[in-house]
Amino acid sequence: MIGLPTRHLIESTISTSTLLIVVFVIFTPTTSADERSPILDFTRDVQPIFIKHCAKCHGAQKQRGGFRLDDRESAFSEADSGSIPIVPGRPEESELLRRIDSNDDSEWMPPDGPRLSQTDTKVLIEWIASNAMWPDSGDPSTDDHSELTVTDEDLQFWSFLPIRDVTPPRIDSDWIRNPIDAFILDCMRSNGLQPSPRASSLTLGRRMHFDVIGLPPNEERVITSESPENFDADTLVESLLSSKHFGERWARHWLDVARYADSNGYENDLDRPHAYQYRDFVIRAFNEDLPFDKFVRWQIAGDELQPEIPSAVAATGFLAAGPLNRCAATAPAEVILGIRYDELDDIVSTTSQAFLGLTLGCARCHDHKFDAIPTRDYYRMIATFASSQRQDSSLIRARRELDLWQKQSKRKLLLEKIAGLDCTEDEAKWLAAGPGNPAESKRAFEKFGEDIAFNDKQWRAWLPDQGRKRLNQLETTAKSKSETADWKLQPALLVTELSNKPSEVRLLKRGDVGLPMDLTPPGFLSVLSRGRSFNDYHSMALNRIDGSKSTGNRSALALWLTDVDHGAGPLVARVIVNRIWHHYFSTGIVDTPNDFGVQGGQPSHPELLEWLSAELIRNDWKLKPIHRLILGSNTYRQSSQRVGSADADPTNRWLSYRKSKRLDSEAVRDAILAASGRLNRELYGSAIRPYIPVSAMATRSRDKWPTDIEEGAEHWRRSLYIFVKRSIRFPMMEAFDAPDPTASCGRRVPTTVPVQALTLLNNPSIRGAARGFAASIRSHSVNDTRAQVASAFRRSLGRPPTEIETELAIELLSQSEGDDPLADLCHALIMCNEFVYVE
Repeated sequence: MIGLPTRHLIESTISTSTLLIVVFVIFTPTTSADERSPILDFTRDVQPIFIKHCAKCHGAQKQRGGFRLDDRESAFSEADSGSIPIVPGRPEESELLRRIDSNDDSEWMPPDGPRLSQTDTKVLIEWIASNAMWPDSGDPSTDDHSELTVTDEDLQFWSFLPIRDVTPPRIDSDWIRNPIDAFILDCMRSNGLQPSPRASSLTLGRRMHFDVIGLPPNEERVITSESPENFDADTLVESLLSSKHFGERWARHWLDVARYADSNGYENDLDRPHAYQYRDFVIRAFNEDLPFDKFVRWQIAGDELQPEIPSAVAATGFLAAGPLNRCAATAPAEVILGIRYDELDDIVSTTSQAFLGLTLGCARCHDHKFDAIPTRDYYRMIATFASSQRQDSSLIRARRELDLWQKQSKRKLLLEKIAGLDCTEDEAKWLAAGPGNPAESKRAFEKFGEDIAFNDKQWRAWLPDQGRKRLNQLETTAKSKSETADWKLQPALLVTELSNKPSEVRLLKRGDVGLPMDLTPPGFLSVLSRGRSFNDYHSMALNRIDGSKSTGNRSALALWLTDVDHGAGPLVARVIVNRIWHHYFSTGIVDTPNDFGVQGGQPSHPELLEWLSAELIRNDWKLKPIHRLILGSNTYRQSSQRVGSADADPTNRWLSYRKSKRLDSEAVRDAILAASGRLNRELYGSAIRPYIPVSAMATRSRDKWPTDIEEGAEHWRRSLYIFVKRSIRFPMMEAFDAPDPTASCGRRVPTTVPVQALTLLNNPSIRGAARGFAASIRSHSVNDTRAQVASAFRRSLGRPPTEIETELAIELLSQSEGDDPLADLCHALIMCNEFVYVE
């Protein structure tokens, strides 16, 4: 039987104590101290409870929440949360007792152990109620350390460890197509489960299309899939992975994580007309299978590491993609500083969630409540980005960078030659400036010109080995990248540094800019650093970049993030393969894609996660081999037909069947446009602004959404290209659960609400698409009603209609009183559950 809650114990203890005092005063004669009942003793009764249940997180080595329970002054003082753990004489105001009694998993203490017994809880209540007597000798430690210390135990948490060498289970089964199946089947059997039958060719074809490219199969492919003998799943996989639409589909997933939007947010919500360059970089990166370690490094410091490559420079738009507040230049300094810290907090929080799956932002005001992340580590990360600035700047084309490098190199050779001449200081200055100057310069050049002359061949011969290597790299890049039509010299929203002098960052008490403490140098997370310091990575970075233009701090971070041996590389690999798995199976191996910390989910298949992470690194961080493995597995190709009892695997944790999933908001709209024949498949470029009802435009933004839109082909591009304005959410996207771009989103939460059906029914754009759908069918099927019905089903649902469905559809067409019966049928199919769900 569960005992009384703590609050009841508090109330009953206080009430009983009050009653006893009254009775004692009225009826009890005066007695000596030796005759009274023994009172609670801190050392004997209370301290053992603290040592057993609390010292691990609130002792000498760790002070989660900014307080200790082995130190009287700390226990009686305000913690990071602003509350006081122990208020002598007031148990109802003591945060310690509230946490012990809490039913909230994120609050109750101790978090990783059993609840305190009723006896121990009552001891604490009575002790606090009796003024919490705590003698000086009750402090077991004189250490006044008040910061969280990362311990050896912390380093052993599963996601912080190096990747283990895992061998797939040896199982004799025809069901196994690749190692993924071996891991999954092994877990199924351990839980008394069997895999489901393979999905039909029609089901599998539609599933692969939506999962890989986010679009439905066209009618011709559906017809091909109707004959299983003509359906080759492996060939389809290769076709879809090489499609230009692959990058669009998977870019959308990453843009959720990157909190991408085309406006600043906040009250004014100014537009960012050039933010799309980052979105286009992500599409290109996935289409070209850019190694993920390079994908990470470029987004953190592409402008430093490879400034000659436009893609690398555009990639820093990741850091600039978050919300941005503005204030007047005359605002108080504390307000301006607070806005700057908010901006840096967004960058650090998003970087940690996107690449590390850690909620680093929780350490802004206090040590992380659950993960081994001291506040000081948070501010070290802040200092890493502190010198960075957003700016709208032109992407530097490779040809321009090549010309600049050649000019600088030739000038260096010229200066070397001048240094060896017997000439005056003025003559040397004139020679360095070159001919075509005033008469004195001209005479000096004529006097020594022969000695300093050289041609291109001589210059190349003079170049050191490293210089020739750099020249070849720049010339190759300029030829292959910079002169293509895709990369015109256009503005982009970037992050860069304007100086190599680092900005000062101070650790803020409780995150308050009005309470600055000591200076904090750049650095990384202690719990993920093994054998190399920030200074080691910084030295490596300065050897790779031009240190005269920037601090190199972001480059050091980029190198640490992708270092498999000494840095965060193992965790980065685990997080990205888990994200891929999540989007194919609706749930990741870790079901909290943005949280791999203590409060995150535990891996359902830990051995598989390790193996996939190692496989990613073995393949030079290429993502498409991971996609290919998943799509080629029988695990992925199962049907939704369960084998055995539904109670055996109710949440499908062991993947014994395929769960149907609803299309995300973008895929719903794209599927409607594709079925209608209106979809504009053009890639890249500025964002589009389709029609939005005026009633949905309540915003104080100076940059308004146009109200006089007549939709045409330019508005019928994929939903990925819709302008994302933070103060005006596109209604259809919001109805189907598109995330708020204010913060990183690793997992969308699908809902089922009436507004979704009403949107599909009443939205004028969707009704227009239904009319276009009907017109497209007529243009191909002439007046053959049965052929029109079959075409409508194949294009919308990815399958031919049954005989009953055909007869009902023909009946609808013949009896409809609308002006366009075929459009009514198309609209009805768009509103089917089967249209927005994939088996």
